[in-house]
Amino acid sequence: MKYIILFYLSITISLVSSSNASEYQIWLKESETPEICEVKQDYAFNKYFTKRDNRDLWLFGFKANFIKGELWGVKYRSNDTFKKNPTFVSGNMATQINYPENDKSDKIELTNGHTKQLTKDELFTCYNNQITRKKIKFDSFNIFTQNDLFNGLSDNEKIKAYGYLEIPKFKECKSVKKFPVMFLVHHAGGNIISNYKHRLQQRCIATFEPYIFLSRGIFRNYFDNEADIKWITETQGTLDALKAIDVLANDNQIDSSKIGIMGWSYGGIVAIEAQNMFNIDLIKPKNEFALNIAYYSYCYHYENSKTTNAPLRIFIGKADKTPYSICNEWVDQISVNKPQKQIVIYENAFHNFDAEPIRMDSGSIPDPQCRIYIDNNGTEWVRPDDPDMYFNITENGGWYGREGDSIKRARARKLCWEFGSYQAGRDQEAYEDSWKKFNSLIDIHLNPF
Repeated sequence: MKYIILFYLSITISLVSSSNASEYQIWLKESETPEICEVKQDYAFNKYFTKRDNRDLWLFGFKANFIKGELWGVKYRSNDTFKKNPTFVSGNMATQINYPENDKSDKIELTNGHTKQLTKDELFTCYNNQITRKKIKFDSFNIFTQNDLFNGLSDNEKIKAYGYLEIPKFKECKSVKKFPVMFLVHHAGGNIISNYKHRLQQRCIATFEPYIFLSRGIFRNYFDNEADIKWITETQGTLDALKAIDVLANDNQIDSSKIGIMGWSYGGIVAIEAQNMFNIDLIKPKNEFALNIAYYSYCYHYENSKTTNAPLRIFIGKADKTPYSICNEWVDQISVNKPQKQIVIYENAFHNFDAEPIRMDSGSIPDPQCRIYIDNNGTEWVRPDDPDMYFNITENGGWYGREGDSIKRARARKLCWEFGSYQAGRDQEAYEDSWKKFNSLIDIHLNPF
């Protein structure tokens, strides 16, 4: 029997996702992986499944892409070997990877010119993962927008949030007495791109994944118009990150002066928000992040344009469905006298440019005029170029209130919540350049030696 990899990385790249998890995803609350494998060559296939018992009707499930040089985790059940029952892990999502020859309900189709199903040894070079992993709990609150944060936390539901700290134990790390740590903040689909995590750990940098969604009982973001908190916002994620940093800084294994934060899409917004003083002044953490990195994110604008002194790097493409101009404008404001605040714009790159190619049939596509602005009173606005069309979200009773000007409200919703289809995925030039810049930032600000 030949063994191939069955893997699905779902990237929900809109600011808010309303889709349900695929029935083929396996969500893992515990995703420690005993083995890490590097892809030797590009490889891709399509997976199909049957609907109920109709064996003649094959429905497309997903396309799996493995890109040369990327690292993936392998998880086993009990004492199984790779060939018996392996599971391939990316962040919190995984799937079993052995494919039975006579399966009547699933089939594969090799793509991109591939003619052969690859074995593990043909596709991967693997090594034993050597980390210690522990659950970190911290106090947080359920909030919605910046206005809720501005009004104080005492009237919000208190919860016990959590995440996982992984300390590398490779032989190269034996001389490290206190480890730098990088926060890895998931996208709206609830997952991280694990390649970064494993590369950081290889360099003796610990990682911490705050489980913003799982702490609230969901795997990925969703929309519920009937709930007080209609979706889990980036402001919520920022609160969790700034609550967690003090807990990590007090860990005797961690170098509190070298704690960074990075994220993708939703998580990238959290990384940016974690250096905005509007949030820090309200949450009042005792510690600050030493480095902030954001991939293909949106940027909120604030009347209070003060930030921490930590370097910020935003990587985004001109072809991204999230307008790069909104972050470019914000960086122009906060980089005055702070040249360490920078944005890198790639001419042809899409959203998700450092991962697999995907196409979304429906997702939010904010307009370049969707400039969400928070004033010093905590009031939220949509401020397009035309001042006559400024829309006061707070005065309207929130995004879904009906207390403001109906024409301005309809325009603001169209600017910020228009849905459509779009492309996303790997741009090799953007990936390689951002990877070099990422490693340079790590060398300077999170070097453990």
